[in-house]
Amino acid sequence: MTCSGSPTNSAPTPPTAQHRDACAHYNALQLARGNYDYDQATPDSDPAFLERIAVNYLRHELSDYEPELAKLFGQVGRADASSVVRKRVYNAIADAYPDLASECSRQLRDRARYTQYV
Repeated sequence: MTCSGSPTNSAPTPPTAQHRDACAHYNALQLARGNYDYDQATPDSDPAFLERIAVNYLRHELSDYEPELAKLFGQVGRADASSVVRKRVYNAIADAYPDLASECSRQLRDRARYTQYV
């Protein structure tokens, strides 16, 4: 998948392949969880929402994120190692999809804040 330039204020950008795939993944995930009363994701959904679900899709479905975290279960230093895995995956997504770099940074920052209190 490739991405075209950055969004402009003059006209909406066409949905990218990762946005379309992310919508399909998000919708299937909601149904698999038994959540039938949700706002369906479409390429016309809010751009910030599309970026969030695109990064989530790429992280969970097209990377080794889940298997790498699973390897850490029960290991000493798991929390620190999980943080390294997350950073590596988010950075790889940002490098491959520059238009999603700010969303990767946001998710990584929010996750770091969350894990401070857990």
